Amino acid sequence: MRFTFRDLVWAVLLGAVIAASPQSSSKTSVSLLCGALAIPATLVYRRRYPRPAGQPPLWSRPPMLLWAVVAAYLFLFSSVVFWLAEQYVHGIWWNGHSLFVPLLMVALADRILRKDEKDKKDRKARAGSPSPAGDAISPTADTSAWGLLLIATGLAMVVVDCAIRSQYLSLFGLLLCLPGFSLLLLGVRKTRLLWLPLVLSLFLIPISTRLAEDIYLPQLISQGIVWIADLVGMSVIRVETTVSIASGGFNVSEDCSGFGGIYASLCVALVLGTYTHSRGRIALLAIAPWLLAVAINIPRGFVLLLGVKYFGMGFLTTFWHTASGIVAFWIALGALLLLADWRTLREELG
Repeated sequence: MRFTFRDLVWAVLLGAVIAASPQSSSKTSVSLLCGALAIPATLVYRRRYPRPAGQPPLWSRPPMLLWAVVAAYLFLFSSVVFWLAEQYVHGIWWNGHSLFVPLLMVALADRILRKDEKDKKDRKARAGSPSPAGDAISPTADTSAWGLLLIATGLAMVVVDCAIRSQYLSLFGLLLCLPGFSLLLLGVRKTRLLWLPLVLSLFLIPISTRLAEDIYLPQLISQGIVWIADLVGMSVIRVETTVSIASGGFNVSEDCSGFGGIYASLCVALVLGTYTHSRGRIALLAIAPWLLAVAINIPRGFVLLLGVKYFGMGFLTTFWHTASGIVAFWIALGALLLLADWRTLREELG
């Protein structure tokens, strides 16, 4: 099987994101290795699960004017983009999933629009008027001037933020422009179809881990560590969210409570819940991020306490502390995937 240019681009993009993401490793060498391994792994996946033959081209070649507009748009938002990059690679405890969100948005939008085109061609074929073989998506008659208003409002937010320098106002302006461009370029009907990728853009917003206190994560995890210690006969003292033994201890902080994993899990749960028919499964997906954060981080915290017991307080400053957070993150996402309605996902997205 020969790989297409599109396959190679996706493989390289995914490898670059994994290498840059703190979710691969806190060590640069390990992150680069993970990114390099992701490229052939993606191609192997594509070889094993090839795209259906005869897919119609999705996009017509954009005019030069559109490229000029995109370039100007990126220049205006360059400040907030660089700020977001700093937020996303800061560490596994803060918004470490967000680098993957744009890829997820693009992949979902691509699948949704391709399925829509295929369904449209099938309907025309059944009606006896098949579409030309070379059709591709282009601006349609239902494009809306509301898109221009959204883009203008988004750009105005950037101008205002130049004075107050909050970065968040510029980010909201950036997100507001996304449905604006969709309305202008794809039309109202296709924008409605793309509601899920557009909603996922909200998970690009950096959120403070201080919210962990409001959902009682540090309190529950520290209490859970004490319960496990009692079961194995280990003497542990707990003061609020701090757990201590004779050789030392640590505070279950907002950062270390798994709040970042909840934020990422909510993003995945939204996608899986959208393509699930079972109401019970949808309800389980809605509460699973919080339940998984507690269920995974309690034993993780106890393992860290064992590390302190046998290796001293220096254990908390080693790679293994960070690695435990990475493992907890991916276990939570893997558990969510086990709840997915894969049949509906294949039917809806192809």
